[in-house]
Amino acid sequence: MDPLIKDLLTPLRQLNEKCGYESCPAVREGWINVHISPHSHAELGYMNTFDGHYTGTDDFFAPSRVNMRRILDATISELWVDKERKFTLSDSEMPYFFYWWSRRHDTVRRMVYELIRQGRLMIVGGGWGMADEASTYYQSVIDSYTYSLRKINATFLSCGRPLVAWQADTFGHSREYASLMAQMGYDGLFINPISFDDEIIRMDRKGLDFLWRGSDDLGPKTDIYTHKLFDGYWSPPGFCFDSMCSDPLLITSDSFFNNIDERVELFVRSIRDRQAPSYSTKQVLVMMGKRLGYFNAKIWFENIDKLINNVNTKTYKDGDQIHVMYSTPACYLKSVYEENPVLETKQDDFFPYAYDKNSYLSGMYTSRPTFKYLVREANIFLQISKQLQVLGNLGNNDALFEEFQWIMGVSQDHNVISGAMRPHVQSYYTKKLYLAVQRSTLLIEEAFNKIRGSPKTMEYRLCFFNHSACPNTEKTTFHIIVYNPLAWSVTMPIRLPILNKMYDVFDPKGDKVKAVAMIIPEQAKKIPNRRSNAVTELVFIAKLPALGFKSFYVDESESQRRKKSIIKKINKNIPKKYFIRQTSVDNATYFNDEENNYYKEIKSNRNDYGNTSNISLDKDVMIPKRIETVDFNNDTTTHRNSFDNKDDLYPSYEAKDRYLYGESTERFISNKYIQINLNEYRKVSSLNLSNGINIDLDIQFYFYASDDPVQLNSTKRNPGAYIFRPMDNQPEPIIDNFETKVYKSHILQEIHSKYSDYASFVLRLYSDSPVLEVDWIIGPVPISDNLGKDVFIRYMTNLENNGVFYTDANGRQTIKRIRNKRALYEPYNLDQVAGNYYPVTSRIYMEDLKKNLRFSIFNDRSQGGASLQDGSIDLMIHRRILTDDSGVQTYLNETDNDDGIIVRGTHYLYLTKSDFKRNRLFEKKFIKESELRPQIIVSRISQMTDKKKWLGYKNQFSGLKTKLPFGVHILTLQKWDDHKLLLRLENYLENIDVVYNRIKKVFLRDLFVDIKLNKVLETNLSANMELGDWVRLLWRTNGSFVKNFNEFYGSDKIEFRNDVPGSIDDVDLNKEVTLIPQQIRTFLIDFVYLT
Repeated sequence: MDPLIKDLLTPLRQLNEKCGYESCPAVREGWINVHISPHSHAELGYMNTFDGHYTGTDDFFAPSRVNMRRILDATISELWVDKERKFTLSDSEMPYFFYWWSRRHDTVRRMVYELIRQGRLMIVGGGWGMADEASTYYQSVIDSYTYSLRKINATFLSCGRPLVAWQADTFGHSREYASLMAQMGYDGLFINPISFDDEIIRMDRKGLDFLWRGSDDLGPKTDIYTHKLFDGYWSPPGFCFDSMCSDPLLITSDSFFNNIDERVELFVRSIRDRQAPSYSTKQVLVMMGKRLGYFNAKIWFENIDKLINNVNTKTYKDGDQIHVMYSTPACYLKSVYEENPVLETKQDDFFPYAYDKNSYLSGMYTSRPTFKYLVREANIFLQISKQLQVLGNLGNNDALFEEFQWIMGVSQDHNVISGAMRPHVQSYYTKKLYLAVQRSTLLIEEAFNKIRGSPKTMEYRLCFFNHSACPNTEKTTFHIIVYNPLAWSVTMPIRLPILNKMYDVFDPKGDKVKAVAMIIPEQAKKIPNRRSNAVTELVFIAKLPALGFKSFYVDESESQRRKKSIIKKINKNIPKKYFIRQTSVDNATYFNDEENNYYKEIKSNRNDYGNTSNISLDKDVMIPKRIETVDFNNDTTTHRNSFDNKDDLYPSYEAKDRYLYGESTERFISNKYIQINLNEYRKVSSLNLSNGINIDLDIQFYFYASDDPVQLNSTKRNPGAYIFRPMDNQPEPIIDNFETKVYKSHILQEIHSKYSDYASFVLRLYSDSPVLEVDWIIGPVPISDNLGKDVFIRYMTNLENNGVFYTDANGRQTIKRIRNKRALYEPYNLDQVAGNYYPVTSRIYMEDLKKNLRFSIFNDRSQGGASLQDGSIDLMIHRRILTDDSGVQTYLNETDNDDGIIVRGTHYLYLTKSDFKRNRLFEKKFIKESELRPQIIVSRISQMTDKKKWLGYKNQFSGLKTKLPFGVHILTLQKWDDHKLLLRLENYLENIDVVYNRIKKVFLRDLFVDIKLNKVLETNLSANMELGDWVRLLWRTNGSFVKNFNEFYGSDKIEFRNDVPGSIDDVDLNKEVTLIPQQIRTFLIDFVYLT
């Protein structure tokens, strides 16, 4: 940093300048101290885009003077007027603030430097947007804070460091989020809202501030003081001083209109009788602000000045012992801590959030499922890019990472990932996210070419495998690279859309890999804008190296080429026609044109999301009678006849290593672990394990008709992106025209079940996998009855779980749920459906303790989950809602070409004995493998490489030199600067999973190939503070924490924890680093490349 700027950020002690806690105002002991905290709340989604909110422009309305640029300009100017004034910036303002900062003159910057170093402008939270706590994945949350806090630290040094976390507008609060905030070194967490009934009960017992334990496994290091904001980020009723509010301003200058005494009296009563009694100390925090407030900051500050001065004059005179002052949330926390209160404890979470008895905000867990999926996939590519930047020893890619981290941080925002956006806002962020992923392929491409020794000009493309489409694989020859971002070897199926030809697959050594052609589900071929005519997918199993890649070469088989040669000889004298996908010229022309339509040149403009024309085939093409053809526009299962003389080559589908799938009349599919049975109606009926365990299993699509208060003449709030409320608690089954087909091969077996034109799934069993894959497709959801629909899949078994089930928290720890129950209070008039839905980021399961069985489902994106009937698990997969719960037209009626969208996703089912801990280890490992799935990159069509050249490149690579213990995950591998790495190691196991050794040990020095680690420094989780500099605040509580919340909740078993203060281990490259269950350790490491 420039020494001059450093001086400008250093408090001048001779002028009594102080920042942080030292800058806090003095309080009066024994008095009610009212901490007035001016604050504006920004939005990143909701009504407008980032650009729209910043400038005030809008696609539908005239430009608005209510915009973040004006708010920041006005606020900084007014703070400068009076040194007593303070202002609080929060997470939701951070993207706007730094955008504003980059466009301001040095004079304005010097003003801000002074405000920061004097503690008059303080930052709370500091994330890149206010992250949602229900739908976000913990890795993305950590990345968002790391990115934002690094900016804050680099710009404002230690005086800018946020001291408290801020979640003032997230609808439900996660226990894992509290754990992460504690590990980032925050001294407190300020939250809002919580369910209305929970809040009322807490107010009565002075429980709106408490000590929240974020993790039972990690214990005290995840304890964090938590304060429920009384009015959220809003001013108290009657004291909004914005020109958009209807509350009266404070008038002191005119005798006729003078209202100051009346307004002061109202404020004092509000503090003394309404707010102060709900907390355990004499300190009262009053936020003064609103959404997008302070665009007219002069009015706000002038009225707050009057309020403070006149309240203090009155209370001092009357002896009311109420003292009002400008303050901040951090200063409030300091005053509370000094009062040393006895706090109650909490170990569960705040889901689901209920605004009132009829309005549960549990719909947002599923809303906009395609966007949620894109966010999850984008995180994988961000991690891959970070890893390859290090492992490939690449040049400067700061601009790429800046763009990628910007949009990934914004995507976690509570009004973005939750789906509460107008359609044009969703399109805006979808495009930015898609572009960031596409541009990351430039980095990935560069790294692959450098590591493999292939030409720098070799290019790769991503494909829409979720559409079963890829122009780059629908040709005779190509190669793929599969990258595994996990620190252990992963075995996974590869599925590639192909032409109707026979292919051979070769591994890095040139040896053949067993492969099979499987039919693409009929409903997948109906996905809008699916620019592909592939009707089969090439499937093979790949074992991938840890933190590395493996390349596979795919070529038309020799037998297929021999047949083509014979055909050419037979037809030598026949006049030449254009054969579909046969002559090399036609193939080249077809695919080059297709690629040009399918992609824009990424190097110049990789930014066209789905704006391509559909493929059309000339129906008048003449085909010789001797050649079997495929009608791509009317495909049926008889398309298998496109392979000549298949019966001679492959007499039956049971034949070993048969290339083409076969359709079976049998009523089951099976592998060495599992058998799935169909009943007489060819519907899934049971699941059998090879160890003799059998359960009933029914998989059924249902929908709830969404409530419509206008149609029903009701005063209830509308359902929408947030609120889920069915019109009838009894769901309607979707089973209009049921149809099932069974397909088998030597690699996998499938059941294709169609329930209606808009609901179907494929069950897949791979030969060596103990997991059942459910590939579901839903949409377009019909709305001809003018009713919205909430669609879910119910997995019904004969297990008895007694209303108990478990969900993950942000992809990390497991939280126990009990139907119709809350852990710490009795809910008021609980909604039997919406009130029992919880966020499921990665996993939901139930156990039958009598049968000693656990049934788990793993999902590929955030969804709402429940167990509304014993033995069942419901996962909501899509919502098409015609009402709006926001009042600003954030309708959840997503369409494509004027019809509802089609959504495709995956669930994985796993059945095991409950007490068999080794299988718990498998489940936790499998979660990581589904969350961070290896990604397939495909060679570009125009750059065909022959097999001999391909074999000359390095086709297998692992960046990991030392094998890690089971349970240890490299959460982050990132280049911090030219000579430093950011490394996070995580023990992803929980205590309940431990079989032998709960403590994992890792040597850092020889961890990576061709990288020498020289010096290591351990930091807090967000890497913005040395771990040794963090001093945790210790609080008194009214009781001990229970040892394990999940065991305590709903049972008579109460075992209290005996907490022992922990110590910080010294880190030495020559010694082991230890990791207890759920622990994440963060290191900044000096390094050099060896080659």
